[in-house]
Amino acid sequence: MFDVEKMKKIYFDWIDKKIQFVPSKNQDYMTITTPFLDMYNDYIELVIAQGNTSKYIISDDGYTINELGLLDINLNRKSKRRDYFQSILINFGVKNQNNELVIEFDDLAQFPDAQNRLTQCMLQAFDLLQTSKNSVIKYFKEDVTNYFIDNNT
Repeated sequence: MFDVEKMKKIYFDWIDKKIQFVPSKNQDYMTITTPFLDMYNDYIELVIAQGNTSKYIISDDGYTINELGLLDINLNRKSKRRDYFQSILINFGVKNQNNELVIEFDDLAQFPDAQNRLTQCMLQAFDLLQTSKNSVIKYFKEDVTNYFIDNNT
């Protein structure tokens, strides 16, 4: 049988070893390196700061939209990709503020949930890479080839 308490301890020890909190020099923000990997197999980093309208703001510091743009996923013009991206943001309660993904919250007790939602949002947004022109062309060619093979033409 599984020892639930032992499994929880192993998991929490793993998280504790993997996650890093690095305050800025003047202590006005903190960088959080999560144990979760992005599309390059690098650890996802977040930034948390105290905001003007709320006590705290956690952000991707513009990383997600910038990286998707560099990989030819344009989220600025009206498109199905942008609509899908907007639905991802809504699902996780994330706002796009000047191409920076953010969650605002008032109580530090909300931090774990906000960090988790933002990280999941980023991971799902990275799935948009599957809709890049090159990926779509590869899938289309494969589908057309399989159609002709399946129909003996």
